[in-house]
Amino acid sequence: MSIYLVYPLNKIDGLLIVMGGLSIFALRYGYEWKYRNIMFFLLLMELS
Repeated sequence: MSIYLVYPLNKIDGLLIVMGGLSIFALRYGYEWKYRNIMFFLLLMELS
């Protein structure tokens, strides 16, 4: 965060890039993986 504070003009752009990167990472790797495991777990519970 201190890196973006050094460049006031790029502070907002840097924060947007960081937030966008985190949200994309969470959507692609976090939520997708989590919901796949939840659906797979529910499927196993139904079959058992």
